[in-house]
Amino acid sequence: MTQRRLLALLLVPAALLALPAAAMTLQVEGWAWTTADFVFAWIALSGTLGGWLFLANRAPNRTYRTAAALALATGLALLWVNGAVGLIGREDNPANRLYA
Repeated sequence: MTQRRLLALLLVPAALLALPAAAMTLQVEGWAWTTADFVFAWIALSGTLGGWLFLANRAPNRTYRTAAALALATGLALLWVNGAVGLIGREDNPANRLYA
């Protein structure tokens, strides 16, 4: 992995997380993230971007890259929503662990 890609892998998720950090600083109602929330979000975003960088270099054509991007985005959305509010019933429903 080149230094440029490694830098992107580290900084792009951090830049995306600057928006919730700014909302926390401005005390916007509904933004009550803890440090663990930021760590979880950074790992999820970095993992998705890392997966994309890994798969994009190995895909033989645009169709495979598009399918990989769609699969990674879907996985990230499922993880994010399940981590935030849960998909089945309330947030603390044990059935939500099935989506992990």
